[in-house]
Parts: sequence; structure tokens; C-alpha cells
Amino acid sequence: MISTYTFVAQTLNELKSELAKALESIDFEPTLAFGFVSVHLPLTKFMDVFKRQGILLFGTTSGGEILFDKQQDQLMDNGAVFLLTDINSDAFKLHFFNRANIDSNVFGKLVGHKVKDSFSDPSLILTTSGLSLDGQAMVEGVLDVVGLDVSLFGGMAADDGKFCQTFVFTESSISDNGALVLVFDNSMIELT
Repeated sequence: MISTYTFVAQTLNELKSELAKALESIDFEPTLAFGFVSVHLPLTKFMDVFKRQGILLFGTTSGGEILFDKQQDQLMDNGAVFLLTDINSDAFKLHFFNRANIDSNVFGKLVGHKVKDSFSDPSLILTTSGLSLDGQAMVEGVLDVVGLDVSLFGGMAADDGKFCQTFVFTESSISDNGALVLVFDNSMIELT
């Protein structure tokens, strides 16, 4: 079973405080965090917080942040929602891509080859950044390589409705024209 812990932050200091509180109170060692973060926040500083803790980060900018769990219901703008997990590091691979000027479908095929090479039976969560990327063409490129029966979930990064610049990021890399893909080994984790 995968353990999880969720929290919100609206400032860098709040992120540091909430993460420290989480690490003191939870009974698991986080291996991977998911982050949905407003473009108004200092993304690289947020990334550094996770990097210093040795926690991999699957991050994307969002169009408003929502957290509904057993303890809290929060809707906010200009904030961040994080989910800490203890997913076995042998069960997933996190891949970061810069797109440059690659056609969306060709870019999808490039991502698809990385997915296919990750595990013999992969599933994936994909997020992309960049206003010029054609999401459907990219997904079609991924599916051309990995096959139509793969479990694929995801979406495109947002920027609070400004339509100016979106980002995907890990604890150490960020791109306003790229993709982030989290690939799972279906023999260990079934993504449905």
C-alpha cells in the first residue's frame, strides 16, 4: 500500500514549514511528491526545497489549486498543493524533456520511446508545458510508440488563465516548453 500526505502552501516559508511538519509527523519516507503550483510562486525556490530533502518532484503549474481530503477542503489562487508518497523507487521512473522546436507528434514519439524503454509493461502520467504544443498530436505520438492499450493520464500545465507561460518541473529541472512523464511498472503498480 502506498502512503500519502497532502498539504498546501502559499509562500516559500509556508512550504518549508509544512514540509518540515510533514516529515516530522508522517510514518513513511517520501520518495516522490506531486505538486500543482501557481505560476505566481517562485518555482525554482520551491523545487530546491524538495531537492534538499532528496524527494523527487512531479510538478506542473496550474490554473487554480484544489485540495479535498479527509482533513481539509481548500480552493485557492496563487498557491500550491503537494502530495507526498512513498512509492517504491523500483516501481517508477521520472523523465523530463525539453521540446525545443520539435513537432508535437514527433515529440510524443520521443517521449513514447522513453516510456517503452522504462518497463516491459508501462503506464504513465504525462504533463506538458508550452502554449504552442498540440496536446492531441503529442498523445497520438506517444500511443503510436507504446500502443493503444497503455494506461495514460495527464494534462497540460496552466498559468491561472493568463495564457502566457506554463511550466513543468522536477526538483532539479524546469521547462516552459517541455514534458514530464511519470512511468510506472504495471507489474508493481496498476494505474487505472
